[in-house]
Amino acid sequence: MSPQSRVGPRHFCFHPSLNVVYCSNEQGCSVTGYNLDAAAGTLTAFQTISTLPGGYAGPNSCAQIQVDPSGRFLYAPNRGHDSLACYRVNPDDGRLEFTGHADAEPTPRVFSIDPQGRFLYSAGLESGRLAAFSIDQDTGGLERVNNYPIGRGAMWVLIAQLGE
Repeated sequence: MSPQSRVGPRHFCFHPSLNVVYCSNEQGCSVTGYNLDAAAGTLTAFQTISTLPGGYAGPNSCAQIQVDPSGRFLYAPNRGHDSLACYRVNPDDGRLEFTGHADAEPTPRVFSIDPQGRFLYSAGLESGRLAAFSIDQDTGGLERVNNYPIGRGAMWVLIAQLGE
C-alpha cells in the first residue's frame, strides 16, 4: 500500500473567515480542504494537495497545520523532509496553491504563527532549536531570521499576546 493511499488525518484548523476546514494527513503527506456546513455540522472534501516536492521518496509524515490570521496563507510541516510546506489560500473558495517549502529544523512537529501574522516559530523535535521565520506578506513565503536553543523534544509552541 502506497503512503498516498493511507491518509491518516492528524490535525485540523478552521479558516478565519470562510466556511472551510483544513486537515493535515499524517501518513498521506497532504492537506485536505473541506467545505463546512455549519448548520448540519458536516464536511465535504474539495481538495487534497501534497506537502512534499515531486520526486521525494524518503520517509515522511505530517503533523500540525495552521492558517495565518489573515486567512491568506496555510502552513504544514514535513517530518522527514524537514520542511514547512507553504500555500496561498484562494479568498473566494479556500482552495490551496502550493508556493514552496522552507527548510525547517529536523522533525518540525509543532509551530505557531504570531497574532499579527508576521512571524512563524517552528520547533525541531530532534534538534532542540526553535526556528524563527518572517512571513512575506505578499507571497506567504518564509525567511529564517534566527534560531534559539530550547531543548529536545518540544511538543508545543504557543504564542500568547500579553496585555498592552
